[in-house]
Amino acid sequence: MTKKDFIEKMEKKRISVTDISNDDFSVVLAVTKHYQIYYYEFDNEKEAKTIMKKEVQRLKSDNNKITKKSSEHYDKYEIFNENIYSVFVRVDNTYVFISAINTYKNDIIKALRYMGY
Repeated sequence: MTKKDFIEKMEKKRISVTDISNDDFSVVLAVTKHYQIYYYEFDNEKEAKTIMKKEVQRLKSDNNKITKKSSEHYDKYEIFNENIYSVFVRVDNTYVFISAINTYKNDIIKALRYMGY
């Protein structure tokens, strides 16, 4: 999914979208009532993998459990504890990050499916 596709999908669901890109990253923030979705787009797949892994490492702690699924062009990390559910999903040169209280885990999973992640 391209940045344009992401924005169109979010706007179709009437979700507020803001481009928060900077010199280092192309990033779009979508804000729902219960969580935020960060969409990152990179020049290449290697860069997306590297940045995403750094962010996953940042969230690691003794209290968090982590699950990982991977294939050639796909990585998914779920990081959770008794209060928070966070997920990173990479497809090719893009990834999304969503985090919320556990109550909204199923909503997040539905949002990822809707986006094709």
